[in-house]
Amino acid sequence: MKPLLSPSICALLIIFSTASFSQCFPDPSFSSESYGLYPAGPMQVDCSGTNSSKTILGLTDTLSTVLLPVPTGDSLNVYFDAMRVTYVTGLPIGLILETDVLSSADSASPYGIWEYSGTQMNMTVSEGCVNISGSPSDWNTAATGGANGDGVYTIELMLDFRVDTADEPTGPIGSMFTHGAWTVSSIAGPSLTVELHVNESACLGDLSLMTEVFPSYDTLQCDGSATVEVFYGTPPYSYVFSNSSSGSASVDSLCPGIYGVQVTDALGATAVGQFAIAAGSNTYSNVISNNVIIGTDTFYAIFGTCSLDYSLPIDSFAITSVLANGPNTTVVEWVVYQQGNPFTITSLYPFFGNVGTVFSLLAWCDDGRSQAGVFQLYEYVELSVGINTPEMALDFSIYPNPSNGNVSLLSETTEELNIRVMDVSGKTVHAKKLVGSTRYTINLETVLAGGYFMEIETVRGRSFKRLVKN
Repeated sequence: MKPLLSPSICALLIIFSTASFSQCFPDPSFSSESYGLYPAGPMQVDCSGTNSSKTILGLTDTLSTVLLPVPTGDSLNVYFDAMRVTYVTGLPIGLILETDVLSSADSASPYGIWEYSGTQMNMTVSEGCVNISGSPSDWNTAATGGANGDGVYTIELMLDFRVDTADEPTGPIGSMFTHGAWTVSSIAGPSLTVELHVNESACLGDLSLMTEVFPSYDTLQCDGSATVEVFYGTPPYSYVFSNSSSGSASVDSLCPGIYGVQVTDALGATAVGQFAIAAGSNTYSNVISNNVIIGTDTFYAIFGTCSLDYSLPIDSFAITSVLANGPNTTVVEWVVYQQGNPFTITSLYPFFGNVGTVFSLLAWCDDGRSQAGVFQLYEYVELSVGINTPEMALDFSIYPNPSNGNVSLLSETTEELNIRVMDVSGKTVHAKKLVGSTRYTINLETVLAGGYFMEIETVRGRSFKRLVKN
């Protein structure tokens, strides 16, 4: 979220699709850490839905530890210049381990070799990465496996290290540290153990786009512009716009209309979104004063269809309901009046806290009663006062997520559930009534790949979850 200091037009699209890949990238932010896998915690599925990666750091070039009992009991300094994975245990059937150095793999080093840099006493440990990869069907199979049938696996990586030089050892360990030798048995605990949580996502939410859009005030000159801001995923990002512009996050010289953008991150995850460029004459706001939008933060959404008449002005509008569902989702209901007739629009936004917020709605009336076009609305809501939070609403879980279309839904009750799956425009793509069980299977195989919201409505209220279809 970010402040908006001019009456620009923005749209938040959480449309999400995936692209498979078989390469990982080390995160340099962990370069100062010690030997291990980073970030800390379990391995989780990334935005692609078919990979799980971690950065790996080798042992430092100096080991100040007693490697084996020696007559003097002294410690040794051993300088390593390379690291390799020799084997891995605990992987679910169908999933494989990959690294960023597979090009150097051979029969002795099946996963490749990470070469250190520098010289003795100043050897720089290699930053590498390990990646667990598989097809969507393999991940779906793994989701119900593991020791407890919950998709949790203990993965162990056995590593060894190549000796550059070592202090002169005494006793029987001298032969273990000759130049160029690979050694494991002399190092206490060379293996790394990590849990793989198949049913948990490391995507921190869907790879999503916020597009800051400036309207075309001079429609003859087409002076609209847009800048895409990407949330989550792994930078750097690449951009391709529907008007053939690419390379930059910004595009200009746009006429009023609907445009598309595709963003791909460094790991191959792809988000596809739309944004609307509108004529400046069709901007309506309850919060603009002296061309400055009031409010600390501004959230944006685009609604794909509406029955408003683009050739007529809007009489008035207001937000009638705000439903915040956890840290990720806000559902906002608008009512718009035109010629005295009310039109209700439901839109979806991110939710980052109970703060005073300007919500912006771009209503793309592609089925308008006169002609197609874009209305832009701004309304301020003080979320800390009177916000409708579903604290007593039904709690439910869905897995696997991402999925290939077959989703299991776990409910805390057998009461009647009204299920609705919506795309980012609020359009319902699947609806069903369920009752009598705490576990159901939802078939979304015919739904297009992308990002969706699942709504569960009961007598208690409504709850929402993000859902990604591969």
